[in-house]
Amino acid sequence: MSQFPNGTVIAKLLFTTAPDDELPYLKNAVEWQANVHVFSGVTCPSGALVRRPQTVRLLQVDIAIKDARAAETGWVFTTLSYNGNAAGATPWERMQLVGVMWGNDIAKNQQWINKMNGTPQHLGAGGRLNGPVDNPRSSCISCHATAQTPSRSPMIPPSQADAPRWFANYPGNRAFDAGATATDYSLQIAMGIQNLNRSKTPVRSTSTKDPGAALIPAEDIKLMNRAFDSGRDIPLPIIINKALEYPVGR
Repeated sequence: MSQFPNGTVIAKLLFTTAPDDELPYLKNAVEWQANVHVFSGVTCPSGALVRRPQTVRLLQVDIAIKDARAAETGWVFTTLSYNGNAAGATPWERMQLVGVMWGNDIAKNQQWINKMNGTPQHLGAGGRLNGPVDNPRSSCISCHATAQTPSRSPMIPPSQADAPRWFANYPGNRAFDAGATATDYSLQIAMGIQNLNRSKTPVRSTSTKDPGAALIPAEDIKLMNRAFDSGRDIPLPIIINKALEYPVGR
């Protein structure tokens, strides 16, 4: 079982290839060169995309803190988004707090949302904390609560009937699914373990040109699907505890 010590701080930086003429509030953001896929269409092609160095701009920073005072989950999550129109001598000073979350129960006020943030925010399910590039059908904590190995559930509710399980509170040492091992809200560790396991059994192409072709195991399919879970569009509405939530997202 993967467990972080109390006081652990984890940060994740999220970038976009969108230029600031499309998103004016990204002006003067932190810019890096990254070897990322070239995509200029409307829908993703079936084959692999070509990569080349491109300019990416910092849009969002996620921070997770292991804090024993957050009794329901053991974690405090916070998200910041960039606002090029905000005061600040450096791009880092223009990162603005979206909110703080330590539990999924919004009826018990287990989060705080910054209503003075000056950039577009859609938040998550029922107004739960989420960053501007996250899926509005989920939340910071509900997404990371599915961190386990092997992966047996998607990161967002697959159906209306399943939704309450995703928006419950779980301690970091409790796996989301029976028979799995919890990775303490770390999706990166969960993916790393499963990538290691996959590397021990090379997967060959299913092309007819390969006489030794083998089908990709079901567990590998789940792993690859999870990489795209955060962008999936789940049909709405979803009802949680007899209440209609996020009928159009935010």
